[in-house]
Amino acid sequence: MPAFSPRYAPLTDFVAPARGRTEIWRTLAGLGIAVVFYFIALQIILHAVMVMLGPVRGMFALNELIRGATPAGLIEILFSYLPLTAGLALGMALMMNRGLGSLIGPTRSAVVTFLSVALPLMALWVVMMPLSVLAENVATHLTLWQQLPWLPVALAGLLIQTGTEELLFRGYLQQQLAARFHAPWVWMGVPSLAFGMLHFSTEQYGASAWFVVVWAVFFGLAAADLTARTGNLGAAVGLHFANNAATLLLVGLYGRMDGLALYTAVVDLSQPFAQLPYLAIDSVSLLVGWLLARLILRV
Repeated sequence: MPAFSPRYAPLTDFVAPARGRTEIWRTLAGLGIAVVFYFIALQIILHAVMVMLGPVRGMFALNELIRGATPAGLIEILFSYLPLTAGLALGMALMMNRGLGSLIGPTRSAVVTFLSVALPLMALWVVMMPLSVLAENVATHLTLWQQLPWLPVALAGLLIQTGTEELLFRGYLQQQLAARFHAPWVWMGVPSLAFGMLHFSTEQYGASAWFVVVWAVFFGLAAADLTARTGNLGAAVGLHFANNAATLLLVGLYGRMDGLALYTAVVDLSQPFAQLPYLAIDSVSLLVGWLLARLILRV
């Protein structure tokens, strides 16, 4: 059994459910089952939508899903993570003989930790929002009254999206690797690198795609650190939830999943460094969020 440093002592109990089934082939097989199930389920759902709506309306719904440029389209994207959750549950059952709950840690502690991190961070981002909307390239996208009717289902979708990603990267992968390897660069670094690479998209981020990958890797490291310090997924989900709420509901990038944003910033993504100022702001926000979470939780 790996021995962790004192600051990561809670990780010992967190990884306990993974012990006994830590073979790399088994970990990869479970991940493969989750991914294959996800893609098959998505294809079935998309085909059903096309059949029910017809080719014209079906293509319109599909375009909404791809771009997330309308409230309905963005919510469709957020809820499209449900099949991945189901796929992960299937992979866990077949390869690990355990359920999704074992990826979370103690449920009560996880819920308390989530609320303790997510609510203060969201409040802070709302208070700081005026600083983000002063630039000339930032414009109003939706009014608060236009956003409000969508807000409950959007927040539920955000919890599904961020919760699924944390279950996969900081739950499944971090648990499996930490149960087998002592070195933090393995159980923190490998899931964070995978998380970052999945954010690579020249279609969404243009010439800044690799800068986004680097930012996402550091986000993964921050979330992995909080998980190891607390022994549950609550803080990581709270940080992720607050971050995505700020970018999807407050100030987003024009044309990039901005369907429910109050404000959008127009950025020329063909220029390699055009997005760097926004990534710099996001990086400072990530650092502040990580430190504030540690301060609140005293870890």
